[in-house]
Order: sequence, then C-alpha cells, then structure tokens
Amino acid sequence: MSSRSAAEEQEHVAEPSDVERSGSMARAGLAVALATLVGLIVFVQRPAGDTGAPAGPSAAGSTATEDPASDSRPSGPTTPPFTGEVPVASDAEFCAEFRTVDEVQRQYARGKVDRATVRRAARALVATGVPAELSLPARSGYYILIGGLYDFVGLGLDPAAVGAPDAFIASGGEAFETYLTQACRL
Repeated sequence: MSSRSAAEEQEHVAEPSDVERSGSMARAGLAVALATLVGLIVFVQRPAGDTGAPAGPSAAGSTATEDPASDSRPSGPTTPPFTGEVPVASDAEFCAEFRTVDEVQRQYARGKVDRATVRRAARALVATGVPAELSLPARSGYYILIGGLYDFVGLGLDPAAVGAPDAFIASGGEAFETYLTQACRL
C-alpha cells in the first residue's frame, strides 16, 4: 500500500497547484475576453447593411484620406501600403499601449468615448511598434485583432505595418493570446 501512496504523492507533486492553474486560466480567459470584445465592437457595431466588403474593384486600391469629422466607414483602405520598418517596442511599452486600447474600447462600448478616440488609441498602439520577441504567428494574430479595430474605425492597415505576413497563420490567434498572457499578464 505504501508504494501506491508514494506514486500518488509523486503524481500530485507533478501537477500544478490549484492557485497556479486558476491564475493561468484567468489570464487565458481575459485574453479570450479581449479578443471577443474586439470582435463584438467590430461586427456588432457596424451600421445596418454594412458587410465590410469594398464597394467595387477600384476601391481596393484607394488611398483616400481620412476625414476626422466623419464617422462613416470608407469603402477601401485609407492608408497607403506600408513601406518602412516596423518600430521595435519593449514588452512594457507594447503592453501599456495594448491596455490603453482595451480600456478605450470598453469606454466606447459604454458610450463614454467616440470613435475618434478609439481611432487615436489604435494608431498609437501601431505607432508604438512590435516587440522583437513577438513570433511570426503571434504577429499574424495581432494583425487580425488590430486590423479589425482599424477597419472598425474606418482605417486600413497593411500587415507589414505590424510585421505580420500577408497570409494569415492559423495558430496566430492562439500565439498572440499566449504572448498577452505571458508578457502582458492579461
């Protein structure tokens, strides 16, 4: 009986504690909640009849300028293709700006700020840059998230602006959530 008891003790020791497990579950839940919040803002808050698709083939190459007074969605990208280098941000800088965007989105959802405030926060996050440690799949997931927010505020975003590949990487969302959990404690 003592050999079975020792095996059970070893098994118990190898498992993470309930506190560690609940902490990582809470962080993972927060990351999923952030992604869900962005999704809700992007897709639920669209004007009726807006499918998010460009109006026509010529709209895809448009480089129309943004009208800060207008809150209407453009029919195509409003920023020219990215041609520069992606700024490198520290984890602390990136995480601080990401938290700011998250808070601004929450305030927008409550009706406390306007879309222009969300636009400024999204631009500030992209201008901060991307941490060098952010893997290519995580950059892909980040682009999907911030690209959706850019779309929501009437802007276009080139994947290269955040160091993301042109083609979506299937594990990108999960990789970015892992980064947020580990580096930003979200």
